[in-house]
This record gives sequence, C-alpha cells and structure tokens, in this order.
Amino acid sequence: MNDDPYAPAWSGSASRPGASSSDSYEDEDNEFDEQTAQLEHEERVAGPPDLYAVLNLDRDASDEDIRNAYRRLSMTFHPDKHHSPEDKDRAQHQFQAIKKAYDVLSNPNRRHIYNTYGAEGLRTNWDVSSQRQQTAQQVREEFERQQRQRLETEAERLVKSKGEIHIGLDAVGCFDGGRRRPFRRAAKSVAAGGKPGLLDAVTLPEISHAFVKHSWETKLLDTTDLTIQGSVMAKNGVGAGTVAATLRHVLDSTTWAETTVQASMKAPSASFKLVKNFTNDVFTSVQATISNFNGPPPLAFVVGRKLDSKYTGFLTFQSGDYAIGPWGAESAGGGMRSASSCGLGLVRRSIRGQWSCELSMGQSASSLNVGIFRSIGWGIRAKAACAIGTAIGLSTSISADKKISKLDRVGMSVEAASHGGVNFKLRFMRLGQKFVLPIQLAPQLDLKMAALAVIIPLCSAVILDRAILEPNRRSRLSARLTKLRQDNASLLEQRKQEAISAIQLMAQQVARKREVEESKDGLIIVEAIYGVLPVSKFPRSSHVKKFSSFMGGGGAAAAAAAASALEREGSGVATPPHMVGRDGSYDDLSGVAASGDDDHGAAAAEVKWIDVTIPVQSLVFNSQLYISGNHSKAHIVGFYDPCIGEPKKLRVTYKFQGKLHQVEVDDSNAIAAPLRAHTVSDI
Repeated sequence: MNDDPYAPAWSGSASRPGASSSDSYEDEDNEFDEQTAQLEHEERVAGPPDLYAVLNLDRDASDEDIRNAYRRLSMTFHPDKHHSPEDKDRAQHQFQAIKKAYDVLSNPNRRHIYNTYGAEGLRTNWDVSSQRQQTAQQVREEFERQQRQRLETEAERLVKSKGEIHIGLDAVGCFDGGRRRPFRRAAKSVAAGGKPGLLDAVTLPEISHAFVKHSWETKLLDTTDLTIQGSVMAKNGVGAGTVAATLRHVLDSTTWAETTVQASMKAPSASFKLVKNFTNDVFTSVQATISNFNGPPPLAFVVGRKLDSKYTGFLTFQSGDYAIGPWGAESAGGGMRSASSCGLGLVRRSIRGQWSCELSMGQSASSLNVGIFRSIGWGIRAKAACAIGTAIGLSTSISADKKISKLDRVGMSVEAASHGGVNFKLRFMRLGQKFVLPIQLAPQLDLKMAALAVIIPLCSAVILDRAILEPNRRSRLSARLTKLRQDNASLLEQRKQEAISAIQLMAQQVARKREVEESKDGLIIVEAIYGVLPVSKFPRSSHVKKFSSFMGGGGAAAAAAAASALEREGSGVATPPHMVGRDGSYDDLSGVAASGDDDHGAAAAEVKWIDVTIPVQSLVFNSQLYISGNHSKAHIVGFYDPCIGEPKKLRVTYKFQGKLHQVEVDDSNAIAAPLRAHTVSDI
C-alpha cells in the first residue's frame, strides 16, 4: 500500500495523461494564430456540448471509465433521486444531456464517428446504421469511405496542386545613371518638338526573365504516389521548357524508392533514388542520374546519424563522372567532366527552428555553408545563410516571411553574392501557390545597396503590418466574435441557467461530500473560479517562507488566518452576480448595475468569472480531483462561459492534509490534484 497521500488513486485508470500543474506550455504560434485559435475555440464552446466534458473524461477513456462517470452523475441528476416536481424537471433536463453523452461514448461505432467528425458526424445520415450485420470495423470503413467522397473535391483543390510564378526585374538602371532607361525617351520627345517633361526623369525596371512552374500529385496505390511537374522559363528572348514525372513507392516501413523522368528541349534525363532507415537513428540514401549513355551514371551517397535528440550529423559523397573500363573513359577524361566531392555536415533542430553547417571539398571546388532558420514570433519565420567557396566566392542571404491570414503568407529576401550582385525578392504564398518577384539591384557585390535593401523594405513592412494589416485582422476577428455573441446570446443565457440549476441540484450532495473530506483531512475545495481571473492572493509556486513574507510575516499562524479568511470570503473580490451560494441558494444581484449605486454597478459589470466551487467539489472522489482536458471547461456540468471570446482559465484553491494548495490552468488543460507542486502554505 502506498502511504504517500499525494499518490493518485483514480478509479478505472492508473494514471491520467494530460494532467497539468500550474505550469503552462509555451505555444510558438503567432499572434494571428492565437487570436484565430481563440475565436475557433469560442465557436466550439458556443456549439454543441463536448460529450467528454459532460462526463469529465479524456478522449482515451476506457469503457469502465465511461460507465463509472455515468453512474456518478446519475446518482446526482437522475430524476428519481429528487422529490419536488421542480427539482425533477431540472434533473430530467440535466440527465438527458448526461444520457446522450453516455449513449454515444459507450457505443464503439458512434464514439468513433464522434471522435473523427464531431457532433456533425452524429447528425449526418451516412447510411451505415442499416448495415446491421456488419462488424464495427466494417461500419467504420464504410463511414470513412463516404466521408472521403464528400471531401475529395476540396482536398484536391487544397493540397494536391502547386504552382509557382517568377517575374524577374532588372532595376540596376534605377540606381546606375549610366544605364538609365527613362519612362519615355527624351530624344523622341525633343524630336517631336517638345521639351523633356517629368516622365522623362522616371526610370522603370525592365523585365529580365519569367519562370512558371506547376505540379500536381495523385495517389495511385496506398503506397505509391505520382507527381507531374511542368516548368517554362524565358530569358533574353530565349525560352525553354521541362516536363517531369516522379513516381514514389514505399517498399516497407523503413524503405522507399523514387524514380524521376524528365524531358526538356535539350536532352532527356532520369534519376533513381533509394532511401533506407536502418534504425531510428541511422539512415542512408543513394541516387543515380542518367543524362546520356556515354558513361556510367554519377552517384550521390548520403549517410546520416542522429547524435542525440537535437543533433544530426551526415556525410555526403558525389562520384562525378567516372569510367568502368572503356565505358565512360572518353567523358571521364574530357574537359567538361564533373569532379567528385565529399562533405561533412551537422544539423541542430529545436522547436522553433534549426541551424546547419556543411563543409564540402572537391577536386574542382570547395565551400563552407552555414544557415539558420528560426520562428521568432508574431507569425514571422526568418532565415539567414552564408556561403564561401573557391568557385562561388562570397554569398550571403537573409529572408523572412509572415503569416497574414490563415492561408496566406508574404515574405521577402535579400541576396548578395560575388557572382550575381545584389538581388531582392518579394514572395506571396497561398496554399500550394507561390508568386515570386525577384529584382536585381546591383550587378556586383555592393554592401551599401544590400543594407538598404534590408532596412527600407523591413521598415516599410513593419509600418504596413501595424498600420493596416493588423488593424484589419483585429477588425475582422472582432466582427466574427460580435456576430458569434449575437447569434448565440439566447443559447448562452440558456446554458447559464442550466449551470445554475445543476449547482442547485448538487449542492446538498456536495455538502455531505465536503463533510466526509473534512472528517479525514482530505481534499476540500476552498474556492474555484473560472473565466478571466482576478490576481491570485498567492504567488505562483510559492512556499511557506514566500507566503509568510507575502502576508506580512507571521509564519504558519498568518498562513492559517489567511487561508481561513480566503475560505470565508472567497478570493477577496465581489461574488459574481450570476452565481449560486455554497448553501445552494441563488443570489441574483443582476439588478445592482441598474440601481443607484454606481460603484457596485461598475464592479458587477467588470466581473468576468464565475464561482464553480460546488461543481469542482462534486468531482472529488476519495480525496482525488481530476478534471479532463482537451476541451473547454464551459461544457462541464455546473460550468458555463461567462465571457465568450476571451481566453479563460480555471483556478482551484484547495486544502489537503493541513496544507493550502492552488493550481491555475488554461481552459483546455487538465487538472490532477492533490500535487505537491500546488502547495502554497502549511496551515
């Protein structure tokens, strides 16, 4: 027997995944994603109740967990447990929601549909219920087949088509007076008897090249994909086109092969690639490219190993042109032969990005490449690279892109190289489509021009984002949120009344449960509040010494007095005007705001949290509390959303074994108690 009072003793499950202490996971999503995710979360809150939240279960709950949760709630909300007609009517309404959740989750087929497609899947007629003689697996497969047919068109449009357009501009003349080409030629204007005008001083960039690429892919078999790609490029009045087909086949769980055949205006070619994972940490690949039959195909080998959880090292070798006896002797000895090379590289990956370094050495050229990629917040992904080599000289680049909507990203980059000069690129990406506008600013390496190409567009992008794009995003999200509130005003009021009714029904049973916990010095909920929370009386993760200092000294005696006051008075702020007292009485103070007391009215209007002490105490069993996660707590029996559209948290203050504890989590996080990490004082 475990003598540790903090040891979990969950019925039906040895442990509860997803339980959280007061620590929160730091999300790397940008501000736009957070706002959109919050709105989508609120839309789910305003939608049908989450059936797992109704029964306070995790999505991986066992059948026994489901039955136990249903029995516990039935003991409180079954109509036969109540005597007055009014209480029976209230209980009947609550019990119907509980029974519906149990009927769905206890049925393997319906639970699978709900887990996969949500409440909409339960409302949809998929013609699977008539298949009485089918097994559960057959029913699932039939349902998924019909769902795939319904979504196939949209999936084709969203993920299987990719396009890319490049329009190259030569802007060197805009900065080099000797190469200027004015908007209209002054000579032509003067010859016509006119004088040079304002337009003669305007210089526009020239179109230097254009490039268009498009591809689509389809699944031939479960393990085989086909990709078709075509590209066309025009430069200096000369055009060229290429069509390629790639067939990828998965041989087994650790091996896949790829074949690409390419046809162009110059010469056809083909390549073959094989990738093998020997273990979870070791991989290798080999690739052969055939462009003619004058010699054996050049080979490229890669061997890599995962050094630890973050670092991966790899070795590369490229054979170049070589000969096997007389085959390839002529091309291997010619002046146009490709030389062999080898390389050594290291990659470090983290949650927010990665950096890499590679040293390549060959018979004809050697180089050192360093690159870093990182997500820096606010939806921005940045990348920098530097390369130095005997053939390429010095080449540097810096780029960044930002998410401006759920599907769109914009970006820019600056490249400065010894061979190629200074180039600036603008990019716009939506789904699989990309538009790129490369602009040449200088024909040779010019550090001053490169610095201006970084600073001016960056400042312009920040001003544009903060002055136009960000206000526009906030306006659109605010409009959606306002519409959500208006469309669901009556529903939210109904759920508020249902929560109040549920608390009134469970109040007496919770009072008895609380007395039992007090008699054995078990887990007693001092206070639980949900919504946009006021500042806590206790510093997060504080201990006795910190707590005593916070309360002005006094040690354990001061801690006990503070805990007693907290238990009597709640959190120290006004009780919300829409909550039920711990004795089960309903105290409606909604008229305070309309009364002559302006101070009370202002305080009531600012309250965005509700007291859920009774519902949380009802979830305590054998001095153990568990509140499931991965759903909004607004769907738990006795809860509702007091501030739709705003990020909500749940704070639980409780006593256990003579100690005061407190935990605070986000709306979708789970809670397991008691935990030592929650301790704030000894009482």
